[in-house]
Amino acid sequence: MDDSRLSEQQVEFYHRNGFVVTEPLFSAAELRALRVAAEELLAESGPVVPDNKRLQIEPEALEGQPVVRKIEPIIDLVPALAQLVYDPRMTRPPEQLFGESVILFEDKLNYKPPFVGSAYPLHQDYAYWSQYTDRLISVSFEPGRCYL
Repeated sequence: MDDSRLSEQQVEFYHRNGFVVTEPLFSAAELRALRVAAEELLAESGPVVPDNKRLQIEPEALEGQPVVRKIEPIIDLVPALAQLVYDPRMTRPPEQLFGESVILFEDKLNYKPPFVGSAYPLHQDYAYWSQYTDRLISVSFEPGRCYL
């Protein structure tokens, strides 16, 4: 499953609207393996305590236990996630949009466990990163879609 090139219409849509949603770029089996890697990351990221600098903890607990909202950075802990960052299905669409090679600016994994946690609505990160560059793109994916 590697049809990661954007169509001319998708490129035009991105330049007009600032985002584009693609068809699935990863198979169900690959997404299951990434889910396992995300669970491995939880185990490898250290104690789930508020002073762990790698973790962001949800304000509410689940069954008395703290819940991880976000881990960053991540690619130094789990090889499968490091490989994902450099997978052509992740890099090719942004390279196509920018017309040049891309490099990783930041890596993190947002968790959304059932029954607890705050929302992660779709949003633009430009306001946060504009002091560094005006050529930055966030890539997010879920089963069935990839957001650029």
